[in-house]
Amino acid sequence: EKDEAQNVFFMMNHISFMDAFMWPRLAPFRIAARCKTLMDGSFFNTPIIGTCARAFGIFPVLFKGSTVGDF
Repeated sequence: EKDEAQNVFFMMNHISFMDAFMWPRLAPFRIAARCKTLMDGSFFNTPIIGTCARAFGIFPVLFKGSTVGDF
């Protein structure tokens, strides 16, 4: 299938936390299954969210500090 050989890049600006849950349900499965997600690395330190993030293959984004815009 031609679709599977192509790369997919999808960027979402979060309006709310619901979009993270709605996107996988609304996207075609053949695309959503190949997408990888980025998440703030500090969430990886929480027991439930961190465990789920690792299990789903989410990539941590590590920031230098907690100040907005300090990358």
